[in-house]
Amino acid sequence: YYGRDTYDFGELSLNQAAFRLGREGKYADALKILDFNEKFFPGSSGLAVFRGNITLMKGDTAGAVTAFREAVRRDSTNGEARGRLRDLGVK
Repeated sequence: YYGRDTYDFGELSLNQAAFRLGREGKYADALKILDFNEKFFPGSSGLAVFRGNITLMKGDTAGAVTAFREAVRRDSTNGEARGRLRDLGVK
């Protein structure tokens, strides 16, 4: 909606914004966006994967494992979360 002052604050857009902040090393800001997004999409497996990825960027492996496990709990078919857990050596 270029030029109409319309913005997309949907689940994926906010997750992607948080990921960009995480890549810039702004972990606290990134996680705040995910916390906000969680209020609107509390059962989202994808959101939990983003949380895990950002937490992993931050260097918190245990926190990332927790987030990836939550993603799998929310959706047992989430291949990205399962792959991340496998990469981290977690069953």
